[in-house]
Amino acid sequence: MHQSRWLPILSVAAFLPLSHGHAAAQTSPPDVAAAQILRLRRDHRWSDVLARTHPLAITRFKRQIVAMMGLNVGMDRSTAYASQAQQNILSYMFRVRSLEELKATPAESLLVRFLIYTESADTTVNPRIVGAVVDGDSVAYVVVSRQRPHFAHNEPVPPEFADLAMLEDDSDVDIMTMKRDSLGRWVTMLDGGIVFSMGGFGISLHPEDEPPPR
Repeated sequence: MHQSRWLPILSVAAFLPLSHGHAAAQTSPPDVAAAQILRLRRDHRWSDVLARTHPLAITRFKRQIVAMMGLNVGMDRSTAYASQAQQNILSYMFRVRSLEELKATPAESLLVRFLIYTESADTTVNPRIVGAVVDGDSVAYVVVSRQRPHFAHNEPVPPEFADLAMLEDDSDVDIMTMKRDSLGRWVTMLDGGIVFSMGGFGISLHPEDEPPPR
């Protein structure tokens, strides 16, 4: 009788370290989580990128896209080039026909379409995680370094511009904000060069998708 009373307690206690270890394994440090997100983007695993993006960041992305395209609609549309450029952004980048269709498209779909379009034009070498700074329990800032592509010069660079030529091999540094989601995982806020960056946020077409100059 004494043995049977303690057996269930011992059995439950035996599982506690396993459960705790499993939970800890699922919560990677912010710099490791950021590196995983960048690899998922590189490997075109868009559904996994979405799963590691904070919902507020996805909402913010769509809000900014709609605002930017809405601003273009309200601007002077007298030039055929500006009108066609906006239509090409809607068509080629977001695969919609109008601003109203853009507004009606789920934010997650717009984000994936944007990532697919912009990723194919990304010429930077694989980014490198330099380190991370944790700000409290739920926010961290990860330093991301990207090497600029080196462009070969057909002609010798004049001596007075030699220093500028050397800058082409320098790296750009950006900050990726990571926040914990409802599961306690570190997820991206889409900055650090994924969508937003310290240099700002803009939309540009591939050269082949730009309308002909007028």
